[in-house]
Amino acid sequence: MQIKTLWGFEDDSRKLGTDESRVRAGVTFTDVDPKYGHELISKGLAEEVKEAPKAAPKTTKPAAPTETK
Repeated sequence: MQIKTLWGFEDDSRKLGTDESRVRAGVTFTDVDPKYGHELISKGLAEEVKEAPKAAPKTTKPAAPTETK
């Protein structure tokens, strides 16, 4: 699970994979235990990061030099 912290807090940060006891706001953590991640989300301290969908390829044809607009 991948989460991003919304607020800074002090907790057992070894569960997040850091060595510091203080967690700062705006930091993204990857490979977090889902149970702990959902606990932080329910408390309002973090949000789940989902991958953005990839952009679809452009399907319009480019204008030819003989066409007018």
